[in-house]
Amino acid sequence: MATVGLAVVAIVCSSSASDQALLGGVRIQGSEMRWGQYRSLKAVTGVECPRISPGSEDSQSLPNRIKDYPCNGASAVLVYCQEPGRPFFTPDGKGIAEAELSALQDSVAALYRFDMLPILVLFDPDPSCRLASQEAYVAAAQTLVEGLKPYGWFLLCVSDRCGDLRWSESGTPVDAVEVARNVARTLTEADEQQVVAAGAGTAEVNDRLLEGDSKIGVLVGRVEELGLGEGALKLGEKPVVETIEASSLDLGKVKAAFKKVGIVRIDQEFPYGFAVCFRDVPPAERGAARDWFLGLLHEAVDSVQKEVSNGLPPEEGDSFSLKPGEAEEGFVSLFNGKDLSGWVPIAQPGNFVAEDGVIRTERLKGGWLRSWEPYSDFILRAEYWIEEKGNSGIFVRAPLVGRESRIGFEFQIMGESKEAPVNDQSTGSIYYVRAPEANFVRFGDWNEVEITCIGTEVKIVWNGELAHHFRYEDIDWMKNRSLRGYIGLQDHYDVVRFRNLRIKELE
Repeated sequence: MATVGLAVVAIVCSSSASDQALLGGVRIQGSEMRWGQYRSLKAVTGVECPRISPGSEDSQSLPNRIKDYPCNGASAVLVYCQEPGRPFFTPDGKGIAEAELSALQDSVAALYRFDMLPILVLFDPDPSCRLASQEAYVAAAQTLVEGLKPYGWFLLCVSDRCGDLRWSESGTPVDAVEVARNVARTLTEADEQQVVAAGAGTAEVNDRLLEGDSKIGVLVGRVEELGLGEGALKLGEKPVVETIEASSLDLGKVKAAFKKVGIVRIDQEFPYGFAVCFRDVPPAERGAARDWFLGLLHEAVDSVQKEVSNGLPPEEGDSFSLKPGEAEEGFVSLFNGKDLSGWVPIAQPGNFVAEDGVIRTERLKGGWLRSWEPYSDFILRAEYWIEEKGNSGIFVRAPLVGRESRIGFEFQIMGESKEAPVNDQSTGSIYYVRAPEANFVRFGDWNEVEITCIGTEVKIVWNGELAHHFRYEDIDWMKNRSLRGYIGLQDHYDVVRFRNLRIKELE
């Protein structure tokens, strides 16, 4: 065991990421919870990720294990710190097993890279996880916060099972409600912006958690059935996140929950979220159970997005965007020139308009237009025009839910002149990752771009010039990003136009 002050850990994120992480954090605004680089991500759809045994072959694989979560619709990752039979905190709460802390720091840093939300559940009601005293639980929470803050944002949940009868079994009983309230009070006194969560599957326990001058900011509680904010965790002044075993879910329930979460972030409140765990699944079967649920989540989120946005499937036999010889090469048209068939608007109605062979934005509320299907390896060809000083982008391997430019990547489109300097946010860049080889823009005119993705290799030709050629693993900020996702067109409040969109999938 080691105290946090003495722990030697491996920092996953780059120095710039660490600096940015200090600017992030979870924030409560009204009845909703926000996080992210711009604190604009709000929809909570969480999936548990297992803690990896330090020293095992998989000890560094968490980024790989969670990189496809967002493509399937997850925006948060549920992590249980304590597990029966596996020490985490010292009995007095003032120390954490060094390897365990290092692994958790790596996890938080990896999730920061993706702009995803770690929901860290500190304490387990099993008697084998018991600490020495009520005060030890407060000390343990302080120890963990001190050890994690430099690594990114996170939601600290004292326990999602505050009403579990095992708190009173074997040895000195623990009042989990008082523990949660004391932890919340202590941490918020030290930092008024610290958000602390706790909850249970009964309304009585949740009422106790929130009564009086409680500093509990979010209700996160284990339920047997999703109540959608109308059950034991009732929507009110606090955001609600229901945690539930995957075995209790089917497609209908997941679709209902995701509809409650919502799909459009702009000018809407999302006080409800859900996260799925696998506590009741034997360890050897959890990988298969997780894959099954991610498939279920993908089907639910994809169908809800298409339904809510009134998306139309691609027009069969459409060849409008193809140029001579491209059909023979294996390209297919992504735009029929007259409507948004084959695209799903993740935006306010009317943000994107299709007419006269062009898709254009209308300076409304932001959002994006995603392809009907996800892609892995492909060649994408497109043309764009953007107004002076405008901002937009083409998303590549973007997720169903979450930050498109962090989980996949973005080819940045800016209304900049040929003389504009190049950097990792200028026109033609891989946004926040890599500057183009040079500024090849045709200012005020139509621009052509060809994006080729094969595994981790990316090649981008911009107006006939090689702008990028790299591999994910060669750039620290690109490591472990998703290799499968959606093509997206960004609305960044400015006027941009797209045409001649076509794609060739590669085997």
